[in-house]
Amino acid sequence: MCGPALLQQNPNFERGFWKLDSDIFYFFKAYPWWLVPRASNNRAKLLNGVKRWHDYARSNFTESCIEWDGHDPYYGSPLMRSRQEYLAKIDFLDEDALASQDLGLLWAENANSIPAIFWMVYETLKQPTQLSQALLEIKDSQPGCFHHANPSLDVESVCNVPILQSMYAETLRLYTSLFSLRSAIHRDFTLDGFTIPKNELIAVDSRVTAMDKSIWNTRADEGEEEGPLPLDQFWAERFLVYPKDPASGPLRGGLSNHQASPTSSAHTESNTPRFTTEGLAGAWTPYGGGSRQCPGRNFAKQEIIVAFALLLSEFEIELVDADKRETVEPDMKYYGLGTLPPKTKTPFRIRRRVRGPAEPAQVEAM
Repeated sequence: MCGPALLQQNPNFERGFWKLDSDIFYFFKAYPWWLVPRASNNRAKLLNGVKRWHDYARSNFTESCIEWDGHDPYYGSPLMRSRQEYLAKIDFLDEDALASQDLGLLWAENANSIPAIFWMVYETLKQPTQLSQALLEIKDSQPGCFHHANPSLDVESVCNVPILQSMYAETLRLYTSLFSLRSAIHRDFTLDGFTIPKNELIAVDSRVTAMDKSIWNTRADEGEEEGPLPLDQFWAERFLVYPKDPASGPLRGGLSNHQASPTSSAHTESNTPRFTTEGLAGAWTPYGGGSRQCPGRNFAKQEIIVAFALLLSEFEIELVDADKRETVEPDMKYYGLGTLPPKTKTPFRIRRRVRGPAEPAQVEAM
């Protein structure tokens, strides 16, 4: 994302970055620096490191440095280069503000996608049949890709696999808690008997609607509050609609609450599922909502699904302690800040799959 220059100019940046992540709730709760001096000093060092990187990139970058894919060795991705060009034109953003902008972007990108990848893999490993299905779908979406030592994924095709999209969406539903901040900029307004003054900040919690039994499908029978697939448990197929299954789909009430999709008759005859978030506006909001949604949500989706596909395809992974596999919980200390990380470390075994030039995957001995 930032290319090699950021870490070359700041060899200890990565260590400080993860310290920042573990302390981030102090800053969101506006702790004064003198109450958390260690965390504040670490953040100051990181900001200085970002400014050092900015100065180095500005001094050395030329158009001739841009490679065939748009990246360059100084700013890294086209995104970071374009951000610098755009933000530099805003008069009231000084060097400190520019550094804060980029450090915030780096935190949001890494501190949300990495825990999401963990939870998606963890939930898959807990259920052997789900693991087998995921591996089969990944293999079918990438014919020939994993028959050699250096696979090259077709990002678009793997990210369009319905079951992988559903697992991704269910992971964010279950393990994301995001406070979206909004305010009424024109006048006071009344909501459910409460008057919200003009310009007063409102925090909307994504997890409230994500766990609302009146919205989501849990396979509940009529008159039953919750069915056999409760919202506090991971259901890989919650976001899938099966043409021949009237109880499928993410909305309570199943297929009858989803609009018909222009799928082919062949798909309907074979009962091929499709991924959907139809009808979930305001209920599934891991990236916020409306015109202020996270602009990097499509990139994050690709990053999570592709990392998941590569991990499961290139490595054999198993949870070590079968007795504790149901007890890994999200750390609610980070509630409201995005994807919740696991509260404790999760032991696992991992080994690389060994492949010949045109051989199916084998497993390397421990």
